[in-house]
Amino acid sequence: MPPRKNKQANQEKLKVGWQAKLEKEAVAESDTALNNLQSSFRESKAYTAQLEQQLADQVQICTDLQNNLNASHNLINTLRTDICRWFLQREIVKKRLFR
Repeated sequence: MPPRKNKQANQEKLKVGWQAKLEKEAVAESDTALNNLQSSFRESKAYTAQLEQQLADQVQICTDLQNNLNASHNLINTLRTDICRWFLQREIVKKRLFR
């Protein structure tokens, strides 16, 4: 009968050993998955920062273009006013000359 007890004890030890090995493998897989997630997070964070910078650059370009457009409108209005004044002065001069 002792060999049977030894066999059962050995089987129990083997079972415990396999369970420990499976647990270690599960922990290692979990650690790997966590590391992969952390790496993906860092990459996503860096890409987000890059996109934010590109957006800020585009906003600055749009702001500059809007400022240039506003300046052009102001110049057009100034020139329009000057042209109207010039035509009015010309008409006044014509009227005075041809009275």
